[in-house]
Amino acid sequence: MRKEYAIRLPTGAIWTPERQLANPTLWQQALMSAKGAGHPAQCLCRDKGERPLYYTTRNRWLCLARFPDSGHLHRTDCRFYAPAAEASGLGVYAESAVKENKDGGKSIHLSFSLGRKLGGPPIHPTNTGPQPVRRPRSASRMTALGLLHLLWTEANLHVWHPNMAGRRSWAAVRRAITTTAASISQTRHRLDERLVVIPAQPGPNLLRDATVDLHTKTQWSHQSSQWIEQLILIGELRALIRGEKATVVRLHRDQDCRLTLFCQHALAAAWETRFPEIQRFLAATKSDVRLIALLVGETRLTDQKVVGNIHSGAFMPTTAEFIPFASSYEYRVARKLVDERRWFEKPLRFDAAADVLFPDFLLLDTAYPHYPMEVYGRMNDPDYLRHREQKNVLYDRLYGAGRHWQWVVDPQHKDAIPPLPPLSMKEMGGTNT
Repeated sequence: MRKEYAIRLPTGAIWTPERQLANPTLWQQALMSAKGAGHPAQCLCRDKGERPLYYTTRNRWLCLARFPDSGHLHRTDCRFYAPAAEASGLGVYAESAVKENKDGGKSIHLSFSLGRKLGGPPIHPTNTGPQPVRRPRSASRMTALGLLHLLWTEANLHVWHPNMAGRRSWAAVRRAITTTAASISQTRHRLDERLVVIPAQPGPNLLRDATVDLHTKTQWSHQSSQWIEQLILIGELRALIRGEKATVVRLHRDQDCRLTLFCQHALAAAWETRFPEIQRFLAATKSDVRLIALLVGETRLTDQKVVGNIHSGAFMPTTAEFIPFASSYEYRVARKLVDERRWFEKPLRFDAAADVLFPDFLLLDTAYPHYPMEVYGRMNDPDYLRHREQKNVLYDRLYGAGRHWQWVVDPQHKDAIPPLPPLSMKEMGGTNT
């Protein structure tokens, strides 16, 4: 969990987290009075600057939320923190695709359907062609990959702190993603109403709960007399098995949840083109790499089993700690960061094209709030070299001249990673994650 910091109300009164817990009734009264005064509260996670918060109601309780697009003003360990949109691929979306609501949640517009009319034609598989090098700077809809990255980012799974060692299991990931999905809505429903996480981890209670969730939500998806809802499944890809009429999509532990998934051959082939890591992962022998799958489709109950037809999906490789990476070199850097007990963030691309610039990693434990990190592996490519120069100029402007780490990979010495920037114990001591 992120850290709670003290709050200053418009009256000047300072409420620490301990004071709020000890006096919940007085805290509610203070918030109600402050809301009536018409001035925002202030988060005191930093010594300087304004970090205004507004008042909102959740489950009949008055509470505080950050203003839209202000999360980056907070400390990275503050519960109100969120990375700036331009620090990842999230910045490519138009407001019609991703909108931050006043209650702190998000409304999204997807490129694929989450329902179909009863008796109507099945949903056509979503086109998942190769990622373009350039695309419009303002995307009006979010793809399945964008949704996977959004859930991962909002659940804070793209961030790693040494205190998380030994704690980030599939049980913790399932809980974080489900909680996050409750704050994201698409048209009529919150995402948690249709989201099922299939944990790739043994454990009778964990798999039992996932099975109950899967069967319950499959029944819910057929409740309407006019509409069939689609479910969103998240798990670890195990195999794509080509059958006579369809491809079987296997997730780890799917049989423990009495789940069988199919997709069209053409969709499986498109996935393997769009996500080449599928074949690399399935052919690899590493046990410390995961291939996370987000699958969207229509499920039905048959003889106490769930059968699903998938029409959209996306895939994302991660380390054993669920930290995403985009190349074998990034994997090496992520391993070094974890092994050296560093606190860092992995910005995700969402639906941004390849020419959209943001760091490969951000260190959060140096003397500076954010310290960008870059891996450069194709130094014989002129376009890639121009891309590198553009990044250097951008980082000098955003973070300070020369204030970024880079690894220019020598093909003859692929494990010769440069030393990391110095650690600041002041920054490391500021989190209780």
